[in-house]
Amino acid sequence: MKKLPLFALAFLGFLANTGIVMGYEVDTHEDLSENAATISVLGQGDVLTDLGLQPFSTNQTFPGSDNTTRTINKLFRFGANFEDNASLSRPRNHFYNPLNGQSLTVKGIALGNASPDWALEDGGNIGGQDFSLKDAREYLYKALTLSASADREKNFGLTFQTLGMVIHHIQDMAQPQHVRNDPHMDRLSLWGLNPLFNPSLYEQYTNRRDVRGSLPFTGYAPVYSTADPATFNNPRNFWTKTTGVGLAQFTNANFVSAGTNFDNPGMFNFPLFDPALRTDMDIQQLCANANPPCPNPNLTGTMAFFGNWVEDRYTGQRTLNPMASTLSIFDADLEKVQSKKLFTLNRFNFGVAHGFLIPRAVGYSAGLINYFFRGKIDFVPDPNNAGNYIIKNLGPETMSGDFTLYYDAVDGKRYPVAGDAPTKTWTGRVITASNPADPVSGYLGNLTFTPPTDPAPKTSGEYMLVFSGDMGEEKAMPGVDAGAVAAKVVVVMSGKLLITHMRNENFFYDVYQSVDGGRSWAVVGGFSDANTVNNHGMGRINALYNQVVLGANNISKDGGATWQSAPSLSLEEVILRSNATYIGNGKSISNTAGNDGFGPTRTFYSTDDGLTWVPGAIALDLIGKPVNMGQGRLFAIGAYIVGTQPCYWYPNCVSKTYKSGLYRSDNAGVTWSKAHDFNQPFEAGYLTYLGKRKLVNGVLLPDKKGSDVLFIIDWTGNRYDFRRSVDEGLTWETVGFPSEMAYGAPLYYAPWYIVYAGNRTIYAYFHNSVGYNFHFVYVSTDDGNTWRQAGDLPPGTGNTGLWDFVFVGDNGAVPGLQ
Repeated sequence: MKKLPLFALAFLGFLANTGIVMGYEVDTHEDLSENAATISVLGQGDVLTDLGLQPFSTNQTFPGSDNTTRTINKLFRFGANFEDNASLSRPRNHFYNPLNGQSLTVKGIALGNASPDWALEDGGNIGGQDFSLKDAREYLYKALTLSASADREKNFGLTFQTLGMVIHHIQDMAQPQHVRNDPHMDRLSLWGLNPLFNPSLYEQYTNRRDVRGSLPFTGYAPVYSTADPATFNNPRNFWTKTTGVGLAQFTNANFVSAGTNFDNPGMFNFPLFDPALRTDMDIQQLCANANPPCPNPNLTGTMAFFGNWVEDRYTGQRTLNPMASTLSIFDADLEKVQSKKLFTLNRFNFGVAHGFLIPRAVGYSAGLINYFFRGKIDFVPDPNNAGNYIIKNLGPETMSGDFTLYYDAVDGKRYPVAGDAPTKTWTGRVITASNPADPVSGYLGNLTFTPPTDPAPKTSGEYMLVFSGDMGEEKAMPGVDAGAVAAKVVVVMSGKLLITHMRNENFFYDVYQSVDGGRSWAVVGGFSDANTVNNHGMGRINALYNQVVLGANNISKDGGATWQSAPSLSLEEVILRSNATYIGNGKSISNTAGNDGFGPTRTFYSTDDGLTWVPGAIALDLIGKPVNMGQGRLFAIGAYIVGTQPCYWYPNCVSKTYKSGLYRSDNAGVTWSKAHDFNQPFEAGYLTYLGKRKLVNGVLLPDKKGSDVLFIIDWTGNRYDFRRSVDEGLTWETVGFPSEMAYGAPLYYAPWYIVYAGNRTIYAYFHNSVGYNFHFVYVSTDDGNTWRQAGDLPPGTGNTGLWDFVFVGDNGAVPGLQ
């Protein structure tokens, strides 16, 4: 073996301590990363809400390593930038030769770590590397489990920033110089004494503002998805795999680089040079449609391009690149003294290469994000063991490790629910992968736990279920990291949400039930000719209908699971909208109106849980669904007539005009008076009562405001708001409304029904303004101050009719009653 001269060793040392190489320029990396995050499960799926965060579109912010708060997409951009700029030497670890697994080498000496070694850190800790995929897993675990909320937010920020730094490496694998051991000196250092300064023309051209703005970021779907979780079931596969599907392999085999062009065939065997794939093009013709324009449009002559076939081993596609390389303008002269042709690369080669490389840089980056968040778990009641629970593995890989419930307490801290260990609920458990063909796969059942009481939970029944351990090819390193991480906010509800849905033109209504706060739904019964559903306490549900078969009445005595017909009602007893209310001791009250929905209103009473109704007093104004505040106090939103005007649908018709007010009864509905004048024509009926006292772990706690709370949906000034009153309706304050659902032409989302589920928790479902297509269930656990998406409505309900929304406690009780 020959020894390198002393000056050569010194020069290599100089190279090792300078910023030798960078992949795509940082601006390009930022754009690639933001596009990848947007099309990943972060931007398109429910990962963030599973982790207890807001949806991607809300632009929730977290601090990065520099303590500056940024949105998730900006954290990905920051990470992409920081991976190059954190230190001068860091980019030396951004090279990888997929043919021999080596890092960047000069004269046989490695100048850094191979890209996957550095980015994944799966072979053990590397000094100076704090932002690898292994580190991202540890940051995510801390974000889910640390006690202080500020520490958890910090680690969420580090998670997203670090993933931005990791996918920076994926994007470098779509830069030919980085997979063909082609060094390029991008930074001057040591006062400009840099004899090998040769910046990458490909990267500089790609980063031009007029070029970068029109790069083809779309067109290549994330390579890891639920449709294909097997090909990239190991993070190293994104770089290289024996089947040749790695991005480094694709780029290495299909593209030449400045230093490894067709005139250096001994360095890499592929792509093959084929003299038959030559295309001579007039420079004027090339520049005529060039974007951006050619800097000198007056050039004349011919350019000779040589192409090659680009083979994508992942998709199986084989596509011609007609401009893989260009014959040098010096070639004709050099051929006189040598037989070897001389090749070069220019903007036209780069432009065609962009069409292949940029979409794959995004698709592979998004695929790695999807892989990182692939773990999907759930926690539901065990149908075969009352009072017990099941952990579901909804992912494609076996999970082996620890499953721990965490809860947020009233003191502002997060605590684990003790079980098998003081800080772990269930340890050393194995759950097989989910298999649709095997109905018992992916389940760990017959689980129990003791709900925590000290300190008391902030939101009773809400937990963060966290898994850490081995999942597929991703293994925990004992004493080093937590391993693969998966999590989901789960709700152990002390009751059930029910909605009714008209499922066909024959007016048959399904009753959907959710026991996990609207995240999932199941049909538990149904009936015909009835749509409005009301909880009459102790498991008894009353359903009434008023459109096809007037006066149809149905009763459930088991919380909506089964239904039976009850005595029909007279025309006068028919209930307009879902305005029957249970007032305790088997008694119910309702209000109805004339056939046109206005006019004289009559109060009806039932003393047999809604089986039969008897008429009471006649009121002057339309009264909506009453809410019961106990001790005979009832409130309802009503509409009072303020004038008439001609109708347009038939002659001599007179239409009522009206405004809204809050009506009050102190004698269980015998008489009513107006308590507040809203002076707005918003629709009646969207009123709920948040009980004065909350049952938390068997202890009655006073409401934080120390008073009764009324809550309404308010349609005012062409927009929806939520409003709340703590003084029995005398004054109202506007409270939190989901920002992503707020009014904004041409599309906005309107809340339809709201329902109180106890313990300061309100549920609402929303439809969009186009086609009134119902989509989302939102939840607030702080009396309506803040909201987050709890889940989607049942598939298929859509715009075919959602008629009511109620909550039934496990004991059949109506929440809010004292």
